[in-house]
Amino acid sequence: MHAGVVSCALEAPLTEAARLVAEHRIHCVVGFGDVTADDTQVWGVISDLDIVGAAAAGDIAGLPASSAAGTEVLTIAPDRSLREAARIMAEHAVSHVLVVEPGSDRPVGVLSTLDLAAVLGGHLSPETTAAP
Repeated sequence: MHAGVVSCALEAPLTEAARLVAEHRIHCVVGFGDVTADDTQVWGVISDLDIVGAAAAGDIAGLPASSAAGTEVLTIAPDRSLREAARIMAEHAVSHVLVVEPGSDRPVGVLSTLDLAAVLGGHLSPETTAAP
């Protein structure tokens, strides 16, 4: 798991989400509700493929990040197994799950298919992917 998340308000321009993906060299940005209303609930995940799909459909200038938040938001508790995370990803055909403490509405990290591959390939230990 990558501890912490890169996020933006869903009202932010889609170009901002694209900038964050490129700047941080990540594959998804977590979208939150209206920050001015102190709405911190997770409302969407904008993946790199969501951004590419929006760009293929036309000019993304002026579009809100919410317009491309097509990736299903799936969560898992930090104490769950990597096998369970892999099962969830496979069943829902997604490449990311948000790691969320039970009873919280904010993710503590993101677990991606690349993280799972790193563990399976021996590049990371399963403990490295655990929440801090």
